[in-house]
Amino acid sequence: MDIVFGARPSANQRRNATYMYEQIETLPIGREAFADCGALSRVIMQEGVESIGPYAFQRCGALEHVEFPGSLKQIGEGAFSVCGALEDFVYPGSLLDFIRNVSVGESN
Repeated sequence: MDIVFGARPSANQRRNATYMYEQIETLPIGREAFADCGALSRVIMQEGVESIGPYAFQRCGALEHVEFPGSLKQIGEGAFSVCGALEDFVYPGSLLDFIRNVSVGESN
């Protein structure tokens, strides 16, 4: 298992990981920060993460589960594009809270 805290994993880490669990504590998560991490399957973001940059998780084909913190304010354009296995997002409030508090699709 590889654990990466807010930094882009090396090409070797992405290629060799069979299961990757990211506990992201930095803010913000930058543009394309985890793009092309083919083995990434689950992301849990801690309180304090306020924005997810454009294309941050693009082409993470094994990504199935994402948990957002209540501190999240912005999700960049295409942040989860080409994530075909993605089944669920978890947010610690209601859908209405998410709609009111999180801007989606704007670039960082």
